[in-house]
Amino acid sequence: MSSRSIFCFALAMLFALSSTAEARCQPKKSALAPNIELRVLHAIHEPEESSVSYVTVAVKVRSAGSPFVIPNCSDSSDKKIFCFATLRRANGRFVSVRRGLMATLGADDTGNWKSVDVRSNDYVEFEVSIDMGLLNAHPGESVRIAFGAWPEEEPTKDSKHLQTVLTPAFRIPVMPE
Repeated sequence: MSSRSIFCFALAMLFALSSTAEARCQPKKSALAPNIELRVLHAIHEPEESSVSYVTVAVKVRSAGSPFVIPNCSDSSDKKIFCFATLRRANGRFVSVRRGLMATLGADDTGNWKSVDVRSNDYVEFEVSIDMGLLNAHPGESVRIAFGAWPEEEPTKDSKHLQTVLTPAFRIPVMPE
């Protein structure tokens, strides 16, 4: 594995803290082509905030033919959480973490990753929580979630087989739903 591959993977796992990182490390387009549905589960409004400050989104991922694997970092058997996920603007650019903060939507230690098989024409549902206080995203903004998947189970801890899958764009709620 080249040092550039390692560098690109590390940048993706740490949310690419600057817009220049995006230019240096473009994700590999996914050949998996899953069907994806999104729905907002919770939109929390903190009393001191003027709009939504925390959003939880359900991401339903259905295989359109070829099976694939998504790493799960949840300790619960009935709730799945992406191990590798980033928030992107509708145009695909990374949403950065607010200056001076460290945060991710996933990126847990690969030793904790549990494989979730998405068989042909089957689906699995993951949850993603977005904290507006950590990320440079705003209520009302149109965003997408990017997550990692692999075409087969064996290489789930090998970054060279990682494929980045983008969800359809969705609007962050302005007020609780």
